Amino acid sequence: MDMPQPTEHHRKLERIAGIWRGEEKMYPSPWDPEGGTATGHVNNRVALDGFAVVQDYQQTKQGETTFRGLGIFTWDRTRECYSLVWVDSMGYPPHTYYGEFEADRLPMTYESPQGVHRVVFELLAPDRYHFEMQLTMGDGQLKPLMEGTYSRIGD
Repeated sequence: MDMPQPTEHHRKLERIAGIWRGEEKMYPSPWDPEGGTATGHVNNRVALDGFAVVQDYQQTKQGETTFRGLGIFTWDRTRECYSLVWVDSMGYPPHTYYGEFEADRLPMTYESPQGVHRVVFELLAPDRYHFEMQLTMGDGQLKPLMEGTYSRIGD
């Protein structure tokens, strides 16, 4: 039996592989009432023989780690879209986001009884990308939680 091979969808995710760092803007929220700035450290590596990209994320403020996350990106052939399974140091159950590339943008959404989370990865150049996260908080309207622009610092 021949083993399955990654598709062009899987290979498209390889564009985010690498080691990245960027400045982040945190908007006021229940988790960070004043908002402010932080630095994001991202290590995205191709895994599982090309079927996934695993993201190891760390946020620092004033030299201290304030947040960590782990994501797994892949192509969901059942739903025919990209998926991102996310867990982090907030201790919530895993979130699964779904979305489709729109040129160089990958907007993804997670919906739960508590509301909607929307993330957008936008590839600005081979060595830069922009990230945004929005949440519904109370009134059902998406509001920005954070955004950052990251530069590749390694492979």
